[in-house]
Order: sequence, then structure tokens, then C-alpha cells
Amino acid sequence: MAQRGVVSQLITMCKEGRAPIPAHALARIFIRTDPGLVSEALVIGAVSPLKSLANEDYVLQQYDALLALTNIASLEETAHAVILKDEVTTAHGKLCITMYCCASCIVALHVFTISWSSL
Repeated sequence: MAQRGVVSQLITMCKEGRAPIPAHALARIFIRTDPGLVSEALVIGAVSPLKSLANEDYVLQQYDALLALTNIASLEETAHAVILKDEVTTAHGKLCITMYCCASCIVALHVFTISWSSL
């Protein structure tokens, strides 16, 4: 899919303001596809929609965007510079807080289950 022009079409859709669905599709592509197989121009063009997706409210979109950006960052220095140009840390911070809250809830549920079963 990445080599057949889907990435460029999704980037165009994101620029037209149809995000976050095309941006999420981009994230899924870059999670499952080696970014080295896609032209550098398309990879750089995908960074902005992915960064926008990382700031959405839905945690799965944030997670997928950050994972895709991690894969893109594994490429080379150009990708690093484009990714770090703006703030991605805000979304990363939100994701870490959300993950911490989910982990805390799981631990609390586990403790409750153990204490309930011992009654």
C-alpha cells in the first residue's frame, strides 16, 4: 500500500482538513511498514499529520501516532530534525499519564479481586 501511492493520498487528505481518520491510517501504515521503503519526501510529509494525531484526545490515536513517529525516527537525521522541530512531548506526556492511570487502575482492580476472594 505504501508504495502504491496510498501514503501521498492520505497526506493530501490530511492537508485538506479531513484528519484525524487519514492521519490514523498513516500511523497504521508506518507502524507496519518499514519507513525506509517509502520515499523520504513522503515520510517527512507524514510527520506533521502524525504529530497532530498525537495531540488528539483518543488514546489509541495518540499511541499509534507516537509509535509511527518512533519508527520514522529510526530512519536518519533528517527525520529526527523534522520530528523534534515542534512539540511532540506534550502528547507523549499525556500518553504517559494515561498509561500510568490505566496501570494504577489495573493494580487497584487486582488488589480488590485478591482481597474479595480471600473473604
